[in-house]
Order: sequence, then C-alpha cells, then structure tokens
Amino acid sequence: MAERAAAMRALAATQRVSAGRAVAERAAAVRAVAERASAAATHRASAGRAVAERAAVERVAVERVGQGRRARSVFGAPLRFLLCAFRVHAEFLKG
Repeated sequence: MAERAAAMRALAATQRVSAGRAVAERAAAVRAVAERASAAATHRASAGRAVAERAAVERVAVERVGQGRRARSVFGAPLRFLLCAFRVHAEFLKG
C-alpha cells in the first residue's frame, strides 16, 4: 500500500513537472510567435515608411520638373526673342 502511494506521488510529481514543462514550452512558443509578429509588423512599418518617403521624394522631384517646364514654356520663347533682338540690335549698332 505504501509502495502504491509512493508510486502515485511519483507519478503525480512527474505529471506536474511535465505539465509545468508543457506550460513553459507553450509560453515560449507564444512569445516566439509574438516576437515574429512584432518583427513582421516593424518590417512592414519600416517598408511602408520607406515607400512613403520614396514617393514623397519622387513627388517633389516631379513638382520641381513641372515648375521648371512651366517656367520655360511661359517665359522661354519671349526671353529668347528678346535676347535675339538685343543681339541683332547690337550688331546693327556696331554697323
């Protein structure tokens, strides 16, 4: 009877240890999943931030090109005409 009680206590202790080990392993697995999810979210956020920054830089570059093109299209021909007229006039005055 005492042997059986000792065997039952040993079995219960083993089960508690294995249950504790299972809880610890489950907690470690949950932590690992959470860390991977956090790393993935951080990667997505940094990738999204990089895409947004790249788009902003490209947008500014396109706006600058557009402004320059607009400036040339509005003022380019009249200025070229005036410069040409001044050159012709200067040549005419030189005689």
